[in-house]
Amino acid sequence: MASELSSRSRGIASKVGASNEQVEAFVVEARKPEDLLSTSQPDPEWKSEAQFAMESSCFCVVCGSPFGLSGDLYNFDTEALRYKWMRNHRLIGSRHSIHHHNLAGLSEDDFHSACYNTSDCPDVFLSARLTWDDGNDFLFHLDGLYPDTNIPYTITFNAMQRIQVFDTLYDTAFPLHEDCLQISRHVIDYLQPLIRDGQDRSSLSILNEILQCRWRNNAKRARPDNLIERNDLFDMRIATDTNGPRSVIGLSLLEWWEGLYDKFYTDPMCIENITARIHKLLKDTIAPKAPALSFAQSNWVLGGIERLPTEILGRISTHLPPVSALALHRSSKTLAMKVPMDNHFWRTTFLNGTALPYMWDVDMRELEIRLQEHLAASTDPSSMWDWKSVGELLARRRFPLKSSDPRIVDLPNGLWNRRRIWSIVAEAYIDDYGRSFSKDRNDTVQECRKREPVLDWQLEEIMDDLGHYS
Repeated sequence: MASELSSRSRGIASKVGASNEQVEAFVVEARKPEDLLSTSQPDPEWKSEAQFAMESSCFCVVCGSPFGLSGDLYNFDTEALRYKWMRNHRLIGSRHSIHHHNLAGLSEDDFHSACYNTSDCPDVFLSARLTWDDGNDFLFHLDGLYPDTNIPYTITFNAMQRIQVFDTLYDTAFPLHEDCLQISRHVIDYLQPLIRDGQDRSSLSILNEILQCRWRNNAKRARPDNLIERNDLFDMRIATDTNGPRSVIGLSLLEWWEGLYDKFYTDPMCIENITARIHKLLKDTIAPKAPALSFAQSNWVLGGIERLPTEILGRISTHLPPVSALALHRSSKTLAMKVPMDNHFWRTTFLNGTALPYMWDVDMRELEIRLQEHLAASTDPSSMWDWKSVGELLARRRFPLKSSDPRIVDLPNGLWNRRRIWSIVAEAYIDDYGRSFSKDRNDTVQECRKREPVLDWQLEEIMDDLGHYS
């Protein structure tokens, strides 16, 4: 293995002008991504309110944050507007099993008569807004009606509990923030056409299926007394050296006292002045002048999509998400030349919304107006915002919890949190539904590379694997 790695490293080094040691270290790091990961156990003698919430099954399964804030930290205003979203939460579950989680023992028919189902698909139950009292019973309460009457009635639920009758293990119920539900649906609606899994289902149904399957798998593996391991559906305790904890559950005591919980607790949907913040980020960067590029005449036979004119390929690429455009770009030398990931590409995909789907509420028309004003006022006709630099920054899978890049530091906490939640759901959806599609695509790419091998792809793949693009 070591000799194989050294040989590969020398090949890459000779291609890109780096030292063998630099490239070999880079390859080792990419080959073993688990070395970058750790299960966060900052202090076995201390537990945060988020860890207690996960143990009691009273936390958001999507983002990892609790529903109530204890306020036992200095300078922590639990009534601040940016935390209000955390108190708006619901239950999601399978319609045929949800009645098993009401503690009044209502039958299936009586339960559905008493509880209004806000779901838009027949196989999923989605509750209205719940109430929860962390100082009482760690249960959820839903306003409803006595069966077949108009008399108000409060129905009490448990969540994420194992309910088995004889040999039948029933689906469970999951609590989640309303905002996290909406972001999850945005993610699945965006990815479903790209994955091409042959399904045309409600995003709510797919989300419920992901949650149920992961909970069943965890319940089989986890020890009965390890509730955190059972309830952690999306590796919330994982941390990386580069990006920090995946959720607030992974924060250490020191990080809590630093106030780093605030990024995880800030409203990810209502981001104040988001268009103005992105405009400032763009206007503070000026694109470098593009170098004149010349390519040697190719001596290989073009095939398939490589034969399309550059103009058509350019139009196709601007309607693809960045990760797909990158895959097209690195499929062959010809496509690397015909589909450049340049400033024009990022400007077009930025403004048409394909580059950054998690920023659906940015007013792209307003940005276009500001761009034209900038160009009209500039004395340098070639002056252009650096769409490529800003686009690559915002297209990262995750933003670090702590960063030395002032552009990341200045991003709104709500946008940081939205990107985090989007990535959690996107990775789960791709992992659970995208395996066959990825295999088919990789087989096609590998055939092209056998015909035309290029070592630069190895470095591009490493960049991609390390999480540069979404």
